Amino acid sequence: MKSKFLIATLALITTLLSATPVVAAPHGLNGNQWLAEIDQAFAGVKGFSAVIVHEDGFVHQRAGGTAGPGLGMSWNTYGNIGSAQKMSATLLFMRLIEDKFGRGNYIQINNELNKPVYLYMPAAIKAITPAQNKQITFRDLLRHKSGIRTEHASGNPFVDFVQPITPGNYGVRSYSNTNMKLLTYLSVAYGAPHIVTQTNQKVSQFGWSPLSSNIPQFIGAYYWGMMQVRLFDKATSDVFASCWLSDHIIEFLDAPFARMYWNKNDAASSGGWYDGGVAAGHCKGQGGWYYSTRTLARLYKDLGTHSGVISPVAYSMMYDYDGSWSSRNNRLGWNKQIASPKLQSTFGWVSSPYHGGSHTISFNGHSVTAKAAVIRLPGGYHAIGIVNSKEMSSNQIANALKNAFARSIP
Repeated sequence: MKSKFLIATLALITTLLSATPVVAAPHGLNGNQWLAEIDQAFAGVKGFSAVIVHEDGFVHQRAGGTAGPGLGMSWNTYGNIGSAQKMSATLLFMRLIEDKFGRGNYIQINNELNKPVYLYMPAAIKAITPAQNKQITFRDLLRHKSGIRTEHASGNPFVDFVQPITPGNYGVRSYSNTNMKLLTYLSVAYGAPHIVTQTNQKVSQFGWSPLSSNIPQFIGAYYWGMMQVRLFDKATSDVFASCWLSDHIIEFLDAPFARMYWNKNDAASSGGWYDGGVAAGHCKGQGGWYYSTRTLARLYKDLGTHSGVISPVAYSMMYDYDGSWSSRNNRLGWNKQIASPKLQSTFGWVSSPYHGGSHTISFNGHSVTAKAAVIRLPGGYHAIGIVNSKEMSSNQIANALKNAFARSIP
């Protein structure tokens, strides 16, 4: 259920999709070579869109194939990015810390990342948190080192949080949706603590049990608005994204969106879609959001600069590109990394961090899927790719983006 807060926020968002300036490619990147590499890498999918963007404003894009009946893919086509949304969830939380303590405050950012997360939960959940789970911090969630190994079928991550973790699992990296699901509600609690107060009042008023779905539904209703207002609206160019496909992307934004297919040769009319807002009741931090590659490029292009949605200090804390394996294994947000001998020799990068997304659903009795990846590249570059069929995995998308860049510089 959408709150009045979300509806009011929608009314304030205007002037979307303004032109992005194009300047000469830094580091001698050969634009024609990049286009050729992208065309070849993505030739076997139903539809795709790929963008490479640099912090100085350079942007290059390529799209092809089918988005839906009578609709081709473009960089303005919104697509389901799956778990690549976890990066936006991470950026939002880092932004919330900096909103509270100032940009670039390394000591305070570290302090806040080390805060136990149970302290920010509704009182009913605090009361039943196992002793060993009280050590789980925000940093643990962002590193996927919380020790939580379950994902409850109800979608309520508080059910998983109150199960005692196995001591040997704590501090060991194990990628899990539950970590970022928890961050959904914790971000609202951290950035708007009065919502937790209101939640406690609701629990008392209506007798909600600690693990009632009413608790995440009430808190989660504020998450989309917080993401849009506190993160997306802080980018230097207009960014709009949502898990509410019908209400926000189609009806409000009037934007084209990519249907999800299984095979490249599926009939255009057979494609499906996932409306996360309807399915879950609210947006979460782990998937089901729709972006265009253009809007994602706007979000990422300034990261690492003083114009970014988080400070260069905060962004550098998320990944140590020339550090040891142990250091890089402590990355925040980013789920994977890939190496390139050429990029290491040219830029000194041991590897590049990326986050993939893969979302498969059953639609009208058959499987459809969407894939995506965002990757940080050396020299101030980021690249984004969205695909709407199964022929490429998110890992393959990330590798294609990395290879296209590496092969297009001297």
